[in-house]
This record gives sequence, C-alpha cells and structure tokens, in this order.
Amino acid sequence: MAEKPDQVLRFASPLVVIAVGFALFAGSLRSPFTSDDVLVVFEAPQIYNIANLPRAIFFDLDRPIPEEFRQLQNQPSRIGLYRPVLQMTFVLNALIFGDQPFGWRLTSLLLHLVASLLLLGLARSLLGSRTGALAAAVFFVAHPVHTEAVAMLVGGRSDLLACVFVLAAWWVFLSGDQRTGWRRWASDSGSALLFLLGLWSKENAVVLPGILLLSGWALRGQTIKSLLIRLIPFAVVFISYVSIRLFVIGRVAPISWSFAFGDLSAVQIFLSVMTILIRYIGLVFWPYPLQHQACYHNIDPSVLVPVGGFCALIVLVLVGISVRKIVSGRRNGQPSFWAFGLILFFLCLVPVSHLVPFWVLMAERFVYIPSLAFCLVAGYLAVRAYSVRRWLPAAAVAVVLAAYTPVTISRNSDWADLDRLWGQVAECNPDSPAPYSLMGTARMRAGKPAEAIKFFEKAVAVAPRNPSPLYNLGLAYHRFGNTKKAEEIYRRVIGLEPRHSQALNNLGILLESRGELKGALQCFKRAVEADPSHPAHLVNLGNLLQRGGQTKEAEKLFRAAARMAPRMAEPRFNLARLLEQTGRGREAERFYRGIIKSHPRHAMAHNNLANLLKDRGQLADSERLYRRALDIDPECIPAHLNLAWMLLKLGRTSEARTLAENAAKIEPEDERVAELLGILDRASEQ
Repeated sequence: MAEKPDQVLRFASPLVVIAVGFALFAGSLRSPFTSDDVLVVFEAPQIYNIANLPRAIFFDLDRPIPEEFRQLQNQPSRIGLYRPVLQMTFVLNALIFGDQPFGWRLTSLLLHLVASLLLLGLARSLLGSRTGALAAAVFFVAHPVHTEAVAMLVGGRSDLLACVFVLAAWWVFLSGDQRTGWRRWASDSGSALLFLLGLWSKENAVVLPGILLLSGWALRGQTIKSLLIRLIPFAVVFISYVSIRLFVIGRVAPISWSFAFGDLSAVQIFLSVMTILIRYIGLVFWPYPLQHQACYHNIDPSVLVPVGGFCALIVLVLVGISVRKIVSGRRNGQPSFWAFGLILFFLCLVPVSHLVPFWVLMAERFVYIPSLAFCLVAGYLAVRAYSVRRWLPAAAVAVVLAAYTPVTISRNSDWADLDRLWGQVAECNPDSPAPYSLMGTARMRAGKPAEAIKFFEKAVAVAPRNPSPLYNLGLAYHRFGNTKKAEEIYRRVIGLEPRHSQALNNLGILLESRGELKGALQCFKRAVEADPSHPAHLVNLGNLLQRGGQTKEAEKLFRAAARMAPRMAEPRFNLARLLEQTGRGREAERFYRGIIKSHPRHAMAHNNLANLLKDRGQLADSERLYRRALDIDPECIPAHLNLAWMLLKLGRTSEARTLAENAAKIEPEDERVAELLGILDRASEQ
C-alpha cells in the first residue's frame, strides 16, 4: 500500500512541475524584444548563418570582424563574452523563428522547465524522497526571482543554460557513486563534458567542481582524496576551457572593477559585495519587490561602513555556523542538510561576487543557480514535515504557491509591457538615461520617431555628455526627416566620442545625400576603421568607392559585408551589380538568384536578373521577371522602362506605350521616360 502513492508521484511529479511552470510563465511568451535582445536579434547578422554553429567555439559573442580588417581591432575581444553554447542557441532560434519574439521566448521557457525537471530528478537522488523532490522542483519552477532569467536573452538565457548543464552534470556524477572501475570513470567523464557545456554557456558554471566536492564530502561521507581523484577530468576540462577562452578573448575579465563600483576603494568594494550577498538572500526568501538590474545600482557610500560591516558579520556568522554544523554532522554520521544548503548558496554566488570584475553590480538572474540551494533545503524540510503529518508538505507548497503566483505573473507582465518596465526603472533610478533611451528605442521600432524624440531628449537631459542617448536622439531626428538637426547632433556625438562608428556612418549618409562626396567618403572610412563589424559601414564605403572608379576596393568591401551578413540583401545586390558591370554576368546571376530566394519581394533583383537573361536571348524568362518586379513594386521605374524597350523591339508597341505612360505618371520629369515616349511617338507616326 505504501508504494502506491510513491508510484503516483513518480509519474505525476513531472506533469505537475511542467503545468505550474507553464501556468506562471506563459506571460513571458508575449514579451517583445528589449534592450540587449534587440542587439542579438537585429544587429548580430552572424546568427542567421548556420555555418556559424561550429564557428562559435572559436569566436566571442560579439559581431565578427572580417579577416580583411582584423588589423583594425585592438584586442581579440571587445566585449569579453565567450559563450559558444549560448551563441549556438541564438543561431538555431534565428534559423527557426527568424525575428519573431514568441519562438525565442518559448525556448527560454522550455529551458527553465528542463532545469526544473532536472532538479526534480537530482533532489530525488539527494533526498531519497519523491515528496521532497516535488516540493523542491515546484519551488524552483514557480519562484518569482527567476522571471528575469527567463525574460532576457543574453544574460538570462546564459543562466538557464548553465543551470541545465550544472544540474545534469551533478546528477550524472551522483550516478557514479554506485559504480566502480571504468563505469565510474565513464560517468565522471560524461559529467565533465557537461561541465564544459556549462562553462560554454556562462562562466558561473565554474562552481560545479566545488558543488561536487561539497556534496560528496558533506552529504555522502566520501573522502576528499577520493573526490579529488574523480574530479581529474574536470580539471582537464577547466584548463582546456581557460586556454581556449584566453585565445579567443585575450583576457580573463571583460572590464575593471571601476565599471560597477566607480571610484570605491578595495575595502568599500568588499563591504559592497557583503551587502549584495545579504540582498541576494533576501531575494530568495522574500522575492518582493522585484526590479530591473539598473535599480540595484544605488550603493550609498555614506552608510556603506556600518551597513556593509553588519552584512559582512552576518555572512561570516552564517558561514561559520554552517561549516561547524557540517563538520560535526560528518563526524557523527548525521549530515546537516540545511547547513549544506547555506554553504551551497554562498558557493554558487562566488562567480557573481566580483572576484573577477564584470559590468553588472547586481541582478536577480544571478540568483538562478544559487536558488537551487534554497529549493533543495525546502525539499528537505518537506521530507521532515511529511514524517510529522503527511498533509503538511502539500499545505506548505500550496501556501508558497499562493504567495508566488501573483508576483511571478505580475513580473512576467512587466517584461511584456516595455512602457511599464522602463517606467519602473525610471522611478527607481531617475538619474540614469537608460530607461528613457530604451522607451525611445521601443517607439523607434514601432515607427514613431516623433514620440521617440521626447524620450531621447529626457535621456540627454539626464546625461548630456553621454554619447549613446545623444546618438539615439540624432537617429530619431534623421528618421523624422529633420536632417539638419540630425547632422548637428551627429557632429556633437563625434565630438564626445570621435570613434562612434554609427554616428560617423549616418553623418556620411547625410553628406552623400547632399552631394558632399569627399566628406562622406571620409566619414565612411572612419566608421569602418572604428568598427568594421557593421556590414552597413562596409556597404556605404563600397558604394562611394565604386562611384569613384575604385571597383576592386568596392568589391572587397561588398564581399566582406555579404559574408558577415548573409541575410542582408544589400551587400549581395551591390556586389552583383558590380560584377555585372565588370563583365562577370554568370557570377552576378548567381547572386541575384540567391537574393530572390531569400528575399522574394526584392523588385530590383528581379529586374537586374531579367536584364542578364534578356542579353542572352532568354526573352520569355526575362519578361516574366520584369512583370514579377512590377507586381512587387508597381513604381519600379527601371522595370517599366526595361520591359517597355524589350517589347518595343519585339514589335509589341501598344504594350510598350502602356508601360512608358505608367512610368511617366510615376516620374514625369525622368529623361529616360521622355526619351522612350518620343521614340514611341515617332514609331506611331510612321
């Protein structure tokens, strides 16, 4: 009789975890792209090329720089993020879902569910109880503090992936406890490979060997010597990872401590970290209110010594008591699970404790892996409660879910409503230009530059010497059609940051539109020198060089841009035109056909391919392509004229006249149209 409930839990537990996760996080599927998401989906052309799946292992997360311009790069990596597995998921999402948010959000939600199911299995092994395992997994899948990890692509998804591989590696390593000889080595080696995938997802997976050492010694009664022997494959993996990482990005840390802590002293930084650790504990036990990472950048140096000192004392006391309890529990054969959980929590926070400097002072997503400790302890307490009253665990889980549900659902709604999200950030951090810039960017993406200008002006007012919001303001005026104001702002941006590549590029576009080709050429050259990873910079420079007769240099730029951004039509189209003009029609045809395949509504690609086929005598195919170009764009003047000339030569004068007259309605001042109409008039007189 006792086995029946256990069997029910065995099959029902995964379904319960999945159902709770979907019910509480379904709102995240409505979230649009925001902040760094936009950089990933819309400004990282390399993710739309399946060839970049294996390539990710030897390149950082930034946009790739073409081989021809590597000498312009000052260091191997500009952003210092080496996460191949994360980048591979971006490539797969881009190829499957394109730039539609739903599929990307669904992937992150599924990863959260996978992590929760892995915790369910791991907790079953550690606790020896399906009841305790279910409680731990439900707490984890429903915890409100995890909403940020599910909602963000760059930071959040990397935490999801790292957690998945840490849990899988831990579970596989535990299975080796029951094996001997080569079977144990196989388990340990498999766990080490999962460790590598975790490191390739995010650096905080580095805590895994410490987790295995702690759990084996504190809970399983294993010796340090035996555990260290089993961890040899992990040492090999770690050394290999560090070697490749140094080769790819050229350094260990992406930045210095000053980025997150300003001009605080070493002692003040230590006290700040202690304060942050206590705040993380608070987020796990009482996840309210939840805030964007920008809202946690509010350390007050005037109270840092007393507050930070008190927090440091609490951390030292908690660690001291836990270590003593673990040691005494090991001696008397009664492991202390809560003490193990507390040490595990602090251990998992080590990578985000600024021992190695990084950008973000504090963020809720950083608690994703450490919260495993809280959930495991909750599962342990559920086991103890079950031994007292069988209904107690279910009642406790119901109470926690009742508390978690509104917070989790509300926070997912915040991420789905950008105005509300960034409005909250503006309230908690009014001196930051970021929320206003991001609200303006959302308006720009919605095609509302006039509304965007108001937000960008607020951002500039908050930080007048910050080139980023100032550039956004210039771009908004540019899109709004106020080119004079845009030019003025672009020049101010360049004054603040002479190597601001996008401001240089856009200023070049404005100068070129006014016929100031020399100034435009200098702007485009400086933009490429500042950042050759932007394909648009290469294309714009190539266009001007081609106009000046420098076809070889232009071709080099077009080819580099086409390799970088195979999804973009412009580099390939410009290259095809250049090839056509230099007598390489067959290669040009290949590019035109490729553009038509990937961009079936590219009218000029149809028109230009029709020109090539017409010159070869393939008139029927040529006419079909011209007419398709006109179906796509009824105002495509080249297609009207080219088809009209071809029909005129074929003796189909009335059809040619109709096309010419349509072209005249579209461009009445076009000399080419007037010439064709004159020829048609003379032909009709004869």
